[in-house]
Amino acid sequence: MELQSQDSIRWPGSGSAVPGNTPFGFFDNDPIFVKDCMSSAKWAAERLGYPVVDVELLDVNFYGIFEESVGEFSNQLNQWNIVNNISNLQGMSITDNPNVSGMNIQGSSLPYVTALAENYGSEAGVGGNVPLKKGFIDVITNQAVYDLQALWGNVSESFNRIEIRKIFHDRAPAFARIYDPFSMTGMSYSNVLNELGFGSYSPATQFLSCPLFEDLLRGQAIQFNDLMRKSAYSFQIMDNKIRLFPIPTNNFRMYFDYVLTKDKSIGMIQP
Repeated sequence: MELQSQDSIRWPGSGSAVPGNTPFGFFDNDPIFVKDCMSSAKWAAERLGYPVVDVELLDVNFYGIFEESVGEFSNQLNQWNIVNNISNLQGMSITDNPNVSGMNIQGSSLPYVTALAENYGSEAGVGGNVPLKKGFIDVITNQAVYDLQALWGNVSESFNRIEIRKIFHDRAPAFARIYDPFSMTGMSYSNVLNELGFGSYSPATQFLSCPLFEDLLRGQAIQFNDLMRKSAYSFQIMDNKIRLFPIPTNNFRMYFDYVLTKDKSIGMIQP
């Protein structure tokens, strides 16, 4: 093996051409890199003590280090750009933008934010892109527990998993019973007329002007009576199995809103 002389491994004060002398040649065709690479080699040698101290490094050593530093800087810069521009890039047409490397991304993140808002809207029940469907089951006297997946999902949705969003199980609104003589707190037409001294007149041809707060107080009284003196209309639901309270005393049809779990996944994919 032929030994090199000491002079052949010392920095001569300037380097040879940059292209072809970098380890990977990533930036050899970049004129700014070529210019800065030679300047950085001279700067590094002088920082090591040249020309007072012999620097036993060649230009290719300096070029390799500079190529690595430029690559690392580019990586750090790209990572920062990815974090700050990902919302602008997502959903961008690949055909119209085959390569955005090194480009200044000008745009708004509003389309991406809007797409996210649609998914949140679906979960909150205030819009979104997931279809909201309606179903029903026939409630039977003295039966409180029902499997909505078996009774509706398997039958009407081809065994697809359903997710219940709302159950319509409640007594009639209080204001629908203000004039119900059997509601205990409501008033029949005859009672209203008697209160105001019009009991001898026909209800079909007489009209009374009552203050609005009277209707509000009567409706509130009916609602409190239902909550405190009667069994509350409620339910428990887990794994699409529902238990109704109170135990049904007659047959009726109960409706509910639901979505398909597979539609939720489709809604997350934006064109």
